[in-house]
Amino acid sequence: MMDESIIIVGQLGAPHGLKGWLKLTSYTQPRDNIFNYQPWLLQRQPGDWQPLTTTLQHQQHTQKLLVLLPDCHDCDQARHYTHTRIGIYRHQLPPSGDQQYYWTDLQGLQVFNQQGEHLGVVDYVLATGANDVLVVKGDTEHLIPFILDQYILKVDLSAQRIDVAWDADFLS
Repeated sequence: MMDESIIIVGQLGAPHGLKGWLKLTSYTQPRDNIFNYQPWLLQRQPGDWQPLTTTLQHQQHTQKLLVLLPDCHDCDQARHYTHTRIGIYRHQLPPSGDQQYYWTDLQGLQVFNQQGEHLGVVDYVLATGANDVLVVKGDTEHLIPFILDQYILKVDLSAQRIDVAWDADFLS
């Protein structure tokens, strides 16, 4: 059976210029990989995903990614898409490799330290440039660098658990 769950891969921002272009925030690595996934699913309202099957025009402008949707011909039309989330079906992602994980797979996992203490649940993953950081919410918030074999000892997706080398008393 094909997995039809939706993974968020980006979000449309404010219009750019007068011809209907929109700024694009991509959550893929590298950022322009977002254009490799077709079709995109656009969520303008909660729970309402609309497939976008038309080929998109896109470009990089300075440090920004820009996209031109098929029905946007001016900034007023583009403005209606501001804050629209971009999703794809889970089966569109390539399989993750050994000890490689998609952020979406880590969110919601239970986190335990070596002493067996429950630190909380992965709320989200933060990109810092040097390495990703798990934001773990429990009684306190822990920011745990996602460095395998140093801080991240084991990720068990089937058990929904991450074991870490992290002191429960260490404040992030």
